[in-house]
Amino acid sequence: MIKKILNIIFGSFTIMMLLFTFFRQFDLAPAIDNEVVIQVLIISTSIAVLMEISDKIQEHFDYSSFWGDLIIRVIICYTVVFIACANFGFVSFSLFGLWEITPTLLFCFPLTYAYAVFMNSELAESINKAIKKRNKM
Repeated sequence: MIKKILNIIFGSFTIMMLLFTFFRQFDLAPAIDNEVVIQVLIISTSIAVLMEISDKIQEHFDYSSFWGDLIIRVIICYTVVFIACANFGFVSFSLFGLWEITPTLLFCFPLTYAYAVFMNSELAESINKAIKKRNKM
């Protein structure tokens, strides 16, 4: 569980920092300073924890749907990023502010989602290998 959360945090944090750096070149993102780095880390951590809670709820109710999971994750990302960005002063707390975060999420979400799926499948594969090895003993 912790490894999964950390993978999502570090993956999304890294992707966001790269996107901030890229968008900053075109003056489409704020300058990266210590405060922005901490804010992006808070956003990444919040998203990772909420996604893990969502996963636990889905497991509890034995719910498994690719599209359902995808929609839940998009909602989590939009909600966290919008509320955090509005509180941090990046965007206004309005429909326009919600629109302003969309380009970043359109880049970041698919990259982070693909990274998380890849890392989780790697983790599952290593767990399965360990179980097979243990059963052979």
